[in-house]
Amino acid sequence: MDLILLEKISNLGNLGDKVTVKPGYGR
Repeated sequence: MDLILLEKISNLGNLGDKVTVKPGYGR
């Protein structure tokens, strides 16, 4: 269960990075 949770958190983090990077390019 811990590994699955860590994977989900890492995936969310990756998605968050992509979302934050796009606005950065827009600016």
